[in-house]
Amino acid sequence: MVLQFTASIALIIGAMIAYRQLNYMQNKPLGFEKEYIVTAPLYSQNINNIFTKPDSMFYQRLHTFSDALKQNPNIATVTLSDQTLGSGAQMRGIVPEGFKQEDNKFISCIAVDFGFLETYGLKVLAGRDFSEKFPADKKSSFIITQEGAKSFGWKTPQDAIGKTVDREGKQGTIIGVVNDFHSNSLLQPMDGVLFDITIPQLNVFSIKINAQNIPQTLSYIESKWAAFFPEKVLQYSFLDANIGLQYVAQQRLSKIIFYFAALAIFISCLGLYGLIMLVTQQRIKEIGIRKVLGASVASITNLLSRDFILLITLSFLLATPLAYYAMNKWLQDFAYRTEISWWIFVIAGVAALLIAMATVSAHTIKAALTNPVKNLRTE
Repeated sequence: MVLQFTASIALIIGAMIAYRQLNYMQNKPLGFEKEYIVTAPLYSQNINNIFTKPDSMFYQRLHTFSDALKQNPNIATVTLSDQTLGSGAQMRGIVPEGFKQEDNKFISCIAVDFGFLETYGLKVLAGRDFSEKFPADKKSSFIITQEGAKSFGWKTPQDAIGKTVDREGKQGTIIGVVNDFHSNSLLQPMDGVLFDITIPQLNVFSIKINAQNIPQTLSYIESKWAAFFPEKVLQYSFLDANIGLQYVAQQRLSKIIFYFAALAIFISCLGLYGLIMLVTQQRIKEIGIRKVLGASVASITNLLSRDFILLITLSFLLATPLAYYAMNKWLQDFAYRTEISWWIFVIAGVAALLIAMATVSAHTIKAALTNPVKNLRTE
């Protein structure tokens, strides 16, 4: 019984910590806005979406489509990029100003279009955003995150403005620094990101919509897509849902731990109920004598339950270090993780104790209420 309840309490603790970690990841600010952003790739593995890379004519077609979407009052902004935020980014070699070619650094790079920072709610800490007022922005301008600037040795955002970088042959100037954000899942640490406008790589629409009239807005996007891209199949999704899919394995593990905890508690209670029946039957005469001598139902219940409380306490003492070790090791897989608080162990221990006492009391109270004459008549 001690081993059974040790496993049960450890699983309860594990389920609570796993749930808390998943809740932490789902609610942790990522540094950008992810709600109500519809993403629609221009290219996918669908055979209908295999198309030539965008040239200047196709790029103008993309902008005309964006302008048509913006006519809907429920659509706030529309932008293009080669990938969406929060789903990873391609690492590319960078030679910052003051570095030699052989000392190049690798940093996540994302190709974007005008309006990208606004769509994702990124804040400019120094410098400016990409703007169509500056023709050079399409050819030789970069924006970097604060963490990226620090990795290049630039101590403040303002220090990065005007610095030159060489990204695999494309040379340009840093025109802006934005806030840090998680470009990957929370399983990985935050790294720096470099933005630029590389038209041939733009292949994903990010459409920021309002919270009202979502079905009508999606229907409007579908109708415009069919008009502008009849050769392509629209495969849209919501950004926050896509980010949530990164943690499917962890969610599945959390559910498995919960189900095993429930099963372990059930089996433990069955064993406990059988054991209390045996103990009660062995002490049935003692219970009768005590009642004849004036013992109350509460005192008899306490007498029969006391040893079981000690066993559950022992189970708790064994389960606590085991659960802490296992869950602390599991949390090491996350670059950003919740703390293992002491109250989780207390709740698990109290819950197991209450369940056990409910099981024990169900039979001990019944035994204590039995007529003592019935228990002693055979003597």
